[in-house]
Amino acid sequence: MDYFIRKQRQRLIEDLLELQREEDLHRLYQSITYNTNNFEQQQIDSDSDDYERYHYRRKEYCLISVIYRDSHSQRKKSMDEIIITQHNRIVYKGCLKHGDQFTFKSKRYRNESHIRLKFYINDVLEDEMTSCCEHGLINRNRRKHLFRIERIIGSKPCYECRLDYDSTSSGSHSLTSSFSKYNSCPACHRSSSTLSEDQSDASKSKKKQSRLTLPKLSNRKASSEGFIANINDIVENDTYLRKKEQKSDEDLTDTSTVESPSPSKRTYGPPQLSMMSASDAHDDSPVPSVHEQPFNSSQTNEQNSVSQSNSRRTIQRLESIPSRAESNADEQTVSLSLNHSNEIAIANDATQLLLARLGILRQQQVERPEVSTNVTIREKGNVEYFTLVYLHSTYPDDGTIRRLRSLVNFLKIFNDIDDCVAFINSIVFEKIILILSNMFCESILSRIEELQQIYTIYVLHDTEGVIDFSSTQSKIQGFYTNINDIYNEMTINMNKISRDLITYFNASSNAVTLDSMFVYYHLLIEIILDKNETSNGFKELIDFAREEYEGNEIELTIIDEFENAYQSNKAIYWFTRKCFLSKMINKALRIPEADVLYKLRVFIQDLYEQLIEEATNSSLTVYFAQTIQRSDLDDLHKNILSSNLIILPQFLFGSTDRTRAIRIAHDIPRLTADFVPLIICINIPDGFKCANLHSHRYEIDEDNDVLLNMNTMGRLTQIDKEHTNEDHIAYIYVTVVKCEHQQQVQQILDVKRTEMKSFSPFATLIKLMIAMNQQTSAENFTVSMYKNPFLRDNTNIQSSIAACLHVLATNYRNQEDFHRAVHLYLLSLQAFLRVIPPNALELSTLYINIATMYFRIDNYEKALDYYQKGLDIHLHSNSPDLYSISNCTNSIGIVYLKQERYEDAIKSFERTLKILHQIPDSHESELALTYDNIGDAYLAYGKYDEALNHYTKSLNIQEQISPKNPQTLGTSYHTIGNIYLKLGRCRDALVHLKRALEYQQQYLPLVHPAFALLYNNIGLMHYRIEQYNEALQCYHKSLEIAAIALPDNHSMVGITLFNMGLVYSSEDKYDEAMESIEKSTIQFLKTLPPDHPDVLENQSYMESIRQKKMLKDLFEEHTTTF
Repeated sequence: MDYFIRKQRQRLIEDLLELQREEDLHRLYQSITYNTNNFEQQQIDSDSDDYERYHYRRKEYCLISVIYRDSHSQRKKSMDEIIITQHNRIVYKGCLKHGDQFTFKSKRYRNESHIRLKFYINDVLEDEMTSCCEHGLINRNRRKHLFRIERIIGSKPCYECRLDYDSTSSGSHSLTSSFSKYNSCPACHRSSSTLSEDQSDASKSKKKQSRLTLPKLSNRKASSEGFIANINDIVENDTYLRKKEQKSDEDLTDTSTVESPSPSKRTYGPPQLSMMSASDAHDDSPVPSVHEQPFNSSQTNEQNSVSQSNSRRTIQRLESIPSRAESNADEQTVSLSLNHSNEIAIANDATQLLLARLGILRQQQVERPEVSTNVTIREKGNVEYFTLVYLHSTYPDDGTIRRLRSLVNFLKIFNDIDDCVAFINSIVFEKIILILSNMFCESILSRIEELQQIYTIYVLHDTEGVIDFSSTQSKIQGFYTNINDIYNEMTINMNKISRDLITYFNASSNAVTLDSMFVYYHLLIEIILDKNETSNGFKELIDFAREEYEGNEIELTIIDEFENAYQSNKAIYWFTRKCFLSKMINKALRIPEADVLYKLRVFIQDLYEQLIEEATNSSLTVYFAQTIQRSDLDDLHKNILSSNLIILPQFLFGSTDRTRAIRIAHDIPRLTADFVPLIICINIPDGFKCANLHSHRYEIDEDNDVLLNMNTMGRLTQIDKEHTNEDHIAYIYVTVVKCEHQQQVQQILDVKRTEMKSFSPFATLIKLMIAMNQQTSAENFTVSMYKNPFLRDNTNIQSSIAACLHVLATNYRNQEDFHRAVHLYLLSLQAFLRVIPPNALELSTLYINIATMYFRIDNYEKALDYYQKGLDIHLHSNSPDLYSISNCTNSIGIVYLKQERYEDAIKSFERTLKILHQIPDSHESELALTYDNIGDAYLAYGKYDEALNHYTKSLNIQEQISPKNPQTLGTSYHTIGNIYLKLGRCRDALVHLKRALEYQQQYLPLVHPAFALLYNNIGLMHYRIEQYNEALQCYHKSLEIAAIALPDNHSMVGITLFNMGLVYSSEDKYDEAMESIEKSTIQFLKTLPPDHPDVLENQSYMESIRQKKMLKDLFEEHTTTF
């Protein structure tokens, strides 16, 4: 019983979510229609500039005021760490308690059709809101949320919200959908997802009618025909369609016709997708493979879709007139993007969030780095670990800006508190140094004092007044009447805090699996140290540095000097100058930023090699002064045995003098009382050449006389906490070891290295970034390389860029972002065309993938164009690949079907069939699929006999395939059964529907809602051939399943009850018939208004039964049986 209850709840949730999706799609359609009438929509074409206008769209900004309502009574007085993301961009980050009000800036592209906010509380996704625009979030949420939107400043309601405002009197709901972990029970889902009656009717009235005509059916027995369940209508729209059918085959002789709902034409998903070899982990070719994905990928995709969403896919297959193929591309997009459970969404979002935690929630200085996910794109100039924010009512003069940027390159200037706070909340990896006027202190400090990304605060006291700053005393460095005093103080403090930036991560020498960060760092360093593809490396470094430090006159002067005077044996000299090189490298290794490291790879290689060549060969102990949070120190101490290896990925300055290190540790600012001073004692044995003492340096720093090489590995030997020492400093003792001597670690790395290995360092890097969820960074990096004019004539790098663009496009295709996918596929094509001719055989699969993406975005003309290009390449090949050609002709036929060019589609499919018959290898699945496609074309063309003929041929082939596929067989039997039904051949229909039931029971749960519908149709066939007992048994079975798998108010129950009434009426059991019809009417009234035609027809039939019962009672003794 528990199993059935769980199943019932699950089905209820799924069905109700489908209702909400239908509402959202309807409203989205209204919005698109409105926007289309007011703005000219540009088509995506092969010109990449057009796509740039699509991809980098204009943003709209507004301020959203929110109140935090914590549902946990036991923690309402405590502070929670809150992060809000908008389309994976962090827009707010701070510490709040119950009842606090705060404001953040919403950033939304002009042509984005909705806004999605996710709310994380203490690292966990707790709440989510989605609406058509910001105004749609106000007072529209039907479930209790932890955050309440109070007001919106700076934007106007969208068209949909204005529609809602105009229709509030009718009780229409907004587009807003939501999620909250505290409201995830089925009851809550029901209350929030159920459509109103008005919406249900509107949804039905908007449903597109088929264009086919069917023979008019006699109306003589209209009151006793029964209902056929149209599955698409029932499940997707929670409506039903009454099909008036005849009880006998003779009724089909009526020659008059009427325009009526016809069998739904098959809607088509994309043709097969051809895969680029670069996307395969084991294929190192830089060009597309000529071996395409197997022919039956459409069928495979269909089956995969069934496995992902059995309910939706199967229900689409169970129409009374068949819908045989994959669902429409748009429908699939909605289905696949919305059909994941909330639990999966929570897990995925939480995982991505945890990967982006560096510097967000833990203000630790000795810390584990985390790989960045697709959050806000790094702004130009933001290549250093510190960001300088200047908040003042007046704009600083050029001299002030120049001096400040000499300390911190990335400077953001604000005169508005809300804009400033919004920017601070968007910072993910960097630490902020804040300079603000004292006139803003009272307004802003209470909002940011607990934010962990705020490192230090300098107050420019240029007005009168006294302010209490006791709550932020640890971060406020002082009050200054002159900006020059702040500059001088920052210069001193920057030297101190720059020493407190060590990154580390742990691993176990005996681990079966390694932490992903360890693997990522190790493979990343290997790629950066690879000397291939470095012919233009120095030029790339200079151009990149000039671009990032544009306007920074001091650094640009140093860059010019570096370009003219640099020599590889002077790498240590330049690194110790603490200029743009060391600033960029330190941040890029700390986060890490793979694209920045790749740009700097030539210098990093020189520095790495010089450190080894000139390193001391004798034993040495080096001391590194830091601060660390007690909790992190406790974790290290607790796991010293299980995680006994520590890796330091950066180039680090240390001291051989322990006394100096102790003094430095005490001088380093501590952000909170939870931080303690720390000294890392690294013992370097003889022969380990990783520390440099005597090389020529830019300046002598006696406090930092040792430079440690990057990616140094050591074994934790001892940890002493601060309370055990007289100097009140914690100590971590590490002995350097060689990674290559850790056999278990090396075995795991070898496997991962093989998985990531590609034909070039650049291609390997992009694959690694994608594997670590850095898709957006990888895309921007690759596109920038594509646009670099100095690389245009480099054949090797262009091949790498083209292959990487294809891999990125394939990832977006898998995420169903088809617009971005086609843009990147086109860029990939253009990059390949720089090195190979347009008719090269290797490009055929790329043409086909471009065509498939155009198909997905409903640009059928361009889809045909690129399919034809792929086909032409194969046709002109010296050794044509028949299998690939059959793929192309099959795909072209599907496009013709979408264009309703049925004769062309049939010709294309028949070509496919003839080609397949010439292939000697076994290809039964492909033949069956082709016969299916031809059947679909004839069905859409209205030629049911021809369709039935080809569907039967497909079914016969499928029956011969071993092992049998119950999904495809069940679908085929049901399709053929429904065609027999429309042809009035009820006995044949009954046979095939029963066979469909047998196969579907092999892969669907026994209480799947599809069976409620299928049993109803089987029962109807029994009724029409006057097998009343069998019909009632099927109807009862349908009701049993519906009670578990469908909502209480689902119209399917009303349909089945009505059909039972027909059976009872045919058996002259009028009391039972009236009872069933009465129950059916009550069921319909749960979702339909009393004046709905179907309700009125039920009532009319009820009255006819009463009359028949009355007449039977009057004339029972005088009637004659015929």
